[in-house]
Amino acid sequence: SGEKPYICEICGKSFTSRPNMKRHRRTHTGEKPYPCDVCGQRFRFSNMLKAHKEKCFRVSNPLASDTAPGPGAPPLPLPLLHPLPQTLPPPPHLPPPPPLFPAGRINSNN
Repeated sequence: SGEKPYICEICGKSFTSRPNMKRHRRTHTGEKPYPCDVCGQRFRFSNMLKAHKEKCFRVSNPLASDTAPGPGAPPLPLPLLHPLPQTLPPPPHLPPPPPLFPAGRINSNN
């Protein structure tokens, strides 16, 4: 019936549902409850996070586009706009190799 009983206490804008009003309130508070699990950037709305991932990390299905390779062909590599974080630990530091001749054990026959 067009009734909007939920009112933003900051600006007075009214909404038909409480979730819509809470979502709107983030525009005032700056709350960003949706973090990107790849780069850590945070977003105010879940749809903005989804768009970020599709644009920056190419998570959308490449076979859905008109320029995709034919069926059975491997997908083309796509560049990332954000570098992926290092997920593997650095290789462990190896100790120096032992000396070829222990100290005081070198024999010379001259």
